[in-house]
Amino acid sequence: MVTAPPPDPIGQPTPTRRPNPSAGSAQVGPAQPGSPRPAPVRSDAASQDGPPTRVGAPAQAGARGRTAALRRILVAIVVVAFGIAAILGIVTLIVGSLGETASKVLITTAVIGAYSIGALCCVALVGRRLEMFGLIGALVAVAAAAYSVFLVWVSFSFNDAVYRVLWTVMSLTVAWSFASLLLLLSDRRRPVVRWGLRVTLALFVAVLLVVWFMVWVENWDNDVVPRLLGVLAILATLGAIVVPVLSILLPDQSRAEGALPDGVAQALVSEAQRRGVSVEELVRPILRP
Repeated sequence: MVTAPPPDPIGQPTPTRRPNPSAGSAQVGPAQPGSPRPAPVRSDAASQDGPPTRVGAPAQAGARGRTAALRRILVAIVVVAFGIAAILGIVTLIVGSLGETASKVLITTAVIGAYSIGALCCVALVGRRLEMFGLIGALVAVAAAAYSVFLVWVSFSFNDAVYRVLWTVMSLTVAWSFASLLLLLSDRRRPVVRWGLRVTLALFVAVLLVVWFMVWVENWDNDVVPRLLGVLAILATLGAIVVPVLSILLPDQSRAEGALPDGVAQALVSEAQRRGVSVEELVRPILRP
């Protein structure tokens, strides 16, 4: 004898359950009209069982793509500008007469070429931590090139202040370009490299200030300022050579990072710093056959 299921609290029959052959669990059948609709149950098994997703990966990939596109655009602009100037210079030398106009074309080619090298040095920082410094340096180089070309082609009698501005922007572009190249080493962790980089950049600033002093200040006819400029320039050149060489000869301790999990890499770096050795020297006895 089959008995009917008892009514639910509101007087409606309880929905019957039928087995689900695929899942092996009970499945609720369609409710009768007027019965309360059961709350939907959502299964997160697929998301829990699957591998964890990296939420920031698409954003990082997009940022890297934009940085690479910006670098390509800046390099293309510099190369195209210098290519056009070079073509004009070659055409002038081959088919033109070496008069005033030809001389101006050749000077323009040389000016654009020199400032293009400075802009490329600054663009090398694009995509790194000091990207803004490189972009500002590239804009300074472009502005200095435009100002120099303007003075080449405009036949006016300018006062001394105009040419002082020219020497100012030229020296600023040179200093900024060399500083941008050295700042490619700003991610090094060796103390000798980091302090050498700071001292060299300070020497660059000192040389630049002395040059500006000689350009803008009159009545400095003595031997102290040129001697000071020479000493600072020699030290700055020495630092610009020694610091990159040290960064090559001394292995960076951050090489272990990225190849190992973060915790292991950080532990190796900390232990190497405590002992005063590099990570390679720390693990060499273990890896020795």
